[in-house]
Amino acid sequence: RGSALVLTTAICRNGVEFEGNVYVPRWTASDDIPVAYIYKAVADAGWTASTLADATFKYLCVADNKLWGGNLGTAGTNVHHVKSSVDGTNTGSWSTAIPVGDSAYPITALVNYEDMLLICKGDGLWTLTASADVRLLYSMKSQANADNFKGAASWDSGQRVILPLATGGMLELYRDVVSDI
Repeated sequence: RGSALVLTTAICRNGVEFEGNVYVPRWTASDDIPVAYIYKAVADAGWTASTLADATFKYLCVADNKLWGGNLGTAGTNVHHVKSSVDGTNTGSWSTAIPVGDSAYPITALVNYEDMLLICKGDGLWTLTASADVRLLYSMKSQANADNFKGAASWDSGQRVILPLATGGMLELYRDVVSDI
């Protein structure tokens, strides 16, 4: 809103607003590894790079009154983990990493689905229960692809999710039912 991003050799996408701040994950264009995210107050012009430990995410999402980060991706590891925070500024902290599914498939998107965190991976769709237990919502094992669901987005107040497939086509998630569209 009225400000330019910091000049960087990193790719910046998927910015989200949470508790009066905008958070933007970043990753390097050369090796696709996440680096520290940037954030700013909505009304501010300047951006700040996070200095929190282990605060490198490829995807961010707001769900269940928390800021979620996914695909921690330090040199290709932890690409299937998520963390949450109630304060993502440099005075806040992040939870312990939660592994989601098979480590061979990185997280490709995080989406707010009915105020729950939907974790999109090349081999399926996952959610977390209130006690942070990982639950497989929809399996794509037979059609697994590291690029499945990249660009997934919610609409209709988070009740529906559009899920692009790596090989072409799209799925829609609505009321825990996945349909071809």
